[in-house]
Amino acid sequence: MAQRRPRPEDLYDLRVPMDLDLSPDGRFVAFALKSVAPGKDGYRSSLWIVPADGGAAARQLTVGSTSDTFPRWSPDGRTLAFLSDRAAILQAGGGGAKGGEAKAPEAGGTQVWLLPFADGGEARQLTDLPQDVEGLAWSPDGRRLVVVSGAASTRPERKPVREPDEPPPPDTRLIDRLNYQFNGVGFIDDRFQRLWLVDVATGAAELLTRGNRHDRDPQWSPDGRQVAFVSDRHRNSDLGWRADIYLVDVSTRRVRRLSPGRGRQEWGAPAWSPDGRWVAAIGRRDWRIGEILQHSIWRFRVRAGEAEDLLLDSDLDAAGAMNSDLFGGGDPRLHWMADGRWIVFAAPIEGSFELWRVAPEDRHVERLTRDRHYLGRQRVVPTARGGARVAAIRLSGTEAPNVVVGDIPAGRSPTDGVALRRVTDLMREAWRDIGLVRPVERWHEVDGRRIQGWVIRAPAAREPHPLRWSSRSMAVRPRSTAGR
Repeated sequence: MAQRRPRPEDLYDLRVPMDLDLSPDGRFVAFALKSVAPGKDGYRSSLWIVPADGGAAARQLTVGSTSDTFPRWSPDGRTLAFLSDRAAILQAGGGGAKGGEAKAPEAGGTQVWLLPFADGGEARQLTDLPQDVEGLAWSPDGRRLVVVSGAASTRPERKPVREPDEPPPPDTRLIDRLNYQFNGVGFIDDRFQRLWLVDVATGAAELLTRGNRHDRDPQWSPDGRQVAFVSDRHRNSDLGWRADIYLVDVSTRRVRRLSPGRGRQEWGAPAWSPDGRWVAAIGRRDWRIGEILQHSIWRFRVRAGEAEDLLLDSDLDAAGAMNSDLFGGGDPRLHWMADGRWIVFAAPIEGSFELWRVAPEDRHVERLTRDRHYLGRQRVVPTARGGARVAAIRLSGTEAPNVVVGDIPAGRSPTDGVALRRVTDLMREAWRDIGLVRPVERWHEVDGRRIQGWVIRAPAAREPHPLRWSSRSMAVRPRSTAGR
């Protein structure tokens, strides 16, 4: 088939997987698929599922008229929890006046819904908090969820009623914090994230953490007694630029800081070891603003709080990420393998974003994948004989984002890397006749340091192309020697 050049309207056909989760038995991958809305003035997201062996095509689970995101399997693999604003859209009258588009939901529109995967049936709404739910995690026994929400109570927030002759309230706003707004979110100076416990059977919700702090990224301990989370529970936190790992006791609600140190610190992505004795996290400590200091992988002993830097002898940055308007940034994640001997993570090297693992006991680092691509949003579940199955979203300079699956051995990884199989082909029809330009890699040596860059040649044309230069057209980074 003859190939043609991309056209601006091809962007309307994009279908991009944004998040995923592996079923506990490793047989299925559930993912959220983002696409352009029918009115072409926004986006919508729906849930899809595909067999991890690639034996069948992906199929759609939810309509996704607006936003169905963040799929998470229950521990028994029978239920999918996800975040959706469908209730708010229905209450607002369904579709809008243009192309079936819906009105933007108000605060509290995004809630947790449960989809019975094993038994079939419609999704049901679980939570009904007065503020949006922004994250969730299943308890090990599957009876409860811990969710992230800005709600301070379960009571609906009432708007003040203004009399007809009463003047409108002032539209001025007093700002006394540096971090007072985010792109796509708006003002956040008076919105604080808290952790809630939600009963899966009844939907009853109760606060797990309190206060005007940002508590996020909750992770249950293997025994279900504690939840690790990230928070900025410090005085003048927006001036200190500090985030720590905390533990909250589910029964007593007692909170204690796990990450040690008193200086400027950044910690995130907590992950419990299978035996519950350690919590691994990505972070850096004792850094200064403007200082280039890589984020390493640390582990904290739950009882004593002692800390160990697991990438001390490596130049890998465990918090590195690719950011784009198409795909977003993606939060870094850590996953322990079932025997506790390895921690799987992602990090960039020489223009690629690969999967790695580190052994906590001797800090040995292994590179798991080798290609010219980006791998992110990875999820890992244990398999037989101490191995693990990994699912991730992969894209490259000439390939659209798709879901890939691979198997990590318990022992040493293969020399040529873990084989990844593509289990979706989301843009096959839309891009079947589009000719994409492959980037050409170039290396140059300057003052004894090798510098990497890429050249994207313009397609052949009758007229000469104008020359453009951008200071952002070349990435400069020391060549990594980790894991070789």
